[in-house]
Amino acid sequence: MFRRCVVVPVLCLMLIVASLSPLSTRTCLAQGGAALAPIEHRGPIVSVPMADRPPRAGYVPMQVDLSHLKAELPAGVDLSALPSRWDWRETGKVSPVKDQGACGACYAFALNAAFESRLLIDGAGLFDWSENNAKECFWEELNDSRPWGWPVGSCDGANCSVVANQYARFGTVNEACDPYIPSDVNCKTDCPYQKTLLGWSLINGSTIPDPSIIKAYIQAVGPVHTSLYAGNGDAWDTEFNNYDGSYTLYYPGTRATNHAVLIVGWDDNLTHAGGKGAWIVKNSWGAGWGSGGFFTIAYGSARIGTDTGFVSAWMNYDSSGGLLHYDEAGMNDTVGWAGSKTDWGLAAFTPPRNTRATRFEFWTTDATTDVDLYVYDTFDGNSPSGLLWSQLNLSYNEAGYHSVPINPSLALYAGKDVFLVVQFTNAATNYPLPVDRFSPYQWNRTFHSYDGSPGSWNDVGARFHADVAIRLRTGDPVVVPTATPTITRTPTRTLTLTRTLTPSPTWKPFTPAAWVRIPVLLKRVDVRALPTMQATATRTPTGGAPSAMPTGTRTATPTATGSAVPPTATPTPTATGQAPAVVKVGLPGGPASLAVNAANGRLYVARESASDVAVLTLSNLQWVTNRPLDVAPIAVRVDGGLGRAYTGWGEPLYVFSCSDNSFQGELPVGPYEISELAVNAANHRVYVGETAVLVDQQDKVYVFDGTNQTLIGSVDLGVSPHYESLGLAVNPASGLGYAAYSGDHKVAIIDASGNLLGRITSSQMARWPDDPWLALNPATGRLYLRGETATVVIGLAANVELGTLNRTGLIAIDEGRNRIYVHDGDRVYVFDGVTSTRVRETDLGAWYAVTDIAFDPVNRRVLLAAPDDDLILVVPD
Repeated sequence: MFRRCVVVPVLCLMLIVASLSPLSTRTCLAQGGAALAPIEHRGPIVSVPMADRPPRAGYVPMQVDLSHLKAELPAGVDLSALPSRWDWRETGKVSPVKDQGACGACYAFALNAAFESRLLIDGAGLFDWSENNAKECFWEELNDSRPWGWPVGSCDGANCSVVANQYARFGTVNEACDPYIPSDVNCKTDCPYQKTLLGWSLINGSTIPDPSIIKAYIQAVGPVHTSLYAGNGDAWDTEFNNYDGSYTLYYPGTRATNHAVLIVGWDDNLTHAGGKGAWIVKNSWGAGWGSGGFFTIAYGSARIGTDTGFVSAWMNYDSSGGLLHYDEAGMNDTVGWAGSKTDWGLAAFTPPRNTRATRFEFWTTDATTDVDLYVYDTFDGNSPSGLLWSQLNLSYNEAGYHSVPINPSLALYAGKDVFLVVQFTNAATNYPLPVDRFSPYQWNRTFHSYDGSPGSWNDVGARFHADVAIRLRTGDPVVVPTATPTITRTPTRTLTLTRTLTPSPTWKPFTPAAWVRIPVLLKRVDVRALPTMQATATRTPTGGAPSAMPTGTRTATPTATGSAVPPTATPTPTATGQAPAVVKVGLPGGPASLAVNAANGRLYVARESASDVAVLTLSNLQWVTNRPLDVAPIAVRVDGGLGRAYTGWGEPLYVFSCSDNSFQGELPVGPYEISELAVNAANHRVYVGETAVLVDQQDKVYVFDGTNQTLIGSVDLGVSPHYESLGLAVNPASGLGYAAYSGDHKVAIIDASGNLLGRITSSQMARWPDDPWLALNPATGRLYLRGETATVVIGLAANVELGTLNRTGLIAIDEGRNRIYVHDGDRVYVFDGVTSTRVRETDLGAWYAVTDIAFDPVNRRVLLAAPDDDLILVVPD
């Protein structure tokens, strides 16, 4: 006997208890009252009887009929470029094997394994999520709602969607807080949530796709969860249960799937009874089963590849935020108008307190060709009005759960309704509207329409006894006290250098004397004035300081004091096409360098004029705190695994904690200005590039061990009579560092001990005043170098040039989707990493002197630092 418990959301909505009625005889009225054909829901799938799920299995398909969902190859993917073998274990992106025991909770283990791999790939570190919390706390389990046709518990089976819904509504829990118990027990509600799921994608339904499509997804996004038939009292059951890992499994049968697992790779050369080619799969039956808990199985064998999906986005759990929604059980049915792949949904929410809308979230029932999002402040039952925000022309290659950031966030007020509207257009099926018919439904709160026109809206609760599955995520507003800007700093340097330059639109550097070279600031794409710097200085922040700026005094050890005005944001629509809207976030103080820390959900911004590092929320770029310094920092990078940030102008490089902002120490770099800074979170190496001012001095790269903050070694790049520039990149997969040096037109390869291993010759390389920016995708083993006329693509397997991208500038990479972003003047160009073809371009609306670029893997967007304009430019993708 066990007790059920109910988890109450942070922002709970009024719950109306009502009986559910079937969706078998629905009709709707179109505009003008004309009767349309009955709206058919996709109905329950024929369930697998309990006897067909052995104790160590437990997979039950989703209630939604997804037979129409056939995996499509992602745009721009070149199948000929797929390697014959791929294994995410080899790059450390697969968490340890676990054991579900005699409990049918494989669905929880598979989804958690996918989530844990997603975090490893995103550089957030290794996490161990609680499968016990996952299997006991999802909505159907808590409420004894078992649509599969019999009274069962958490060990009797479910699917990954119920866990994804739980993680989207609340969050993951650490295994240490809620250890696994292989039986049906209570939901433990006192564990703190860690990460919240923002994206979950389902590639296909019951139709098994071509292996090459699944391979493309695995390479692009990471390991994928899937289902297969694990046997049930038959010969295959015996073989699968007794598998020892010494051969590749093969089962040509077509029994319905009953077990969830994680595909981590493939090998086209593995032989089996049916031929060649097999998946590399992580099971949840302990490390003593198979080959250390893994197995290989022929493509399509035992119907593996059915219901394949992956976790695509996440955020740190926000204890002060909430989720306004009615679909407590997520998406479990779909509806639509006969003959149309388009439907509109609307949800009215009443915030219980003053807060801010930060993300628009929803489910999709198919791959979509168009999704348009709107937020209104009024709906009179006839038509919404008072548009507050919109995001148009979205499309998704998969069904699933999606989250779109609202930038800038919208102020919401207690008791004042806000209305969310979505237009869904599916690629294949006529049932585009996601609904929840399991949890108690609301009357007069969610609606749908054939075309969104006035008078066409129908009450989904009253007519269908269901709720539209769209949601609004919220976060608390930032309250910032006013302050008087006063920063006093007294830097000491081994080299006394006075620099005063006057900016001008046509300013060019003068020809220096034979022994002097003029250094440039980090990541400058234009020539701009350098701050006046002397051996001892007192500085007042400049650059349009607002009424509240950081305050603080530092002489030797930085201390965190003061506050600042939060950034302001103004959306700037792009011209036409598929390019998303650009958001301009105002941040006074000269934001010169950016560092994304996905581990704690923060963005670190080095501000030259303010002489500090500002810390913002990654989700909506709201002010959190700042780290005052005694220098004008031109670089900042973070190690999310160690929880440390590195910043400075030159010697020394300051280290502070990402958790409490406390000063952690200094790294003794050389006497000159930092030209580049890179951090490898996999081995905690810190690379500092420095170009000398004096002619007879070496241009160097210093390598530090971030764990103990000691200098490991340095690499001499060369001595040049001209001022040179350099770029740095690190490879978490190999532990190597790369330094592009304009002095010899080569890329130096540096190991984790600070040794020079060799140099790669490039056909072209940017030179001062530009720098040879480097960006690296460890998933594909490709290095991208800023050239003079194009971006050079280098393959690291053989360290040879593979080709070019036809734009050049600052470069950022989305490792998961293998997309390359190049900023050039007034645009950001998006390239497919497989084909090197341009996907699209986004017009920034003006030319900006961008000094740094970063990709935000949590929210899937590019961030640009524009210090001259006191802006951070946000380019969603």
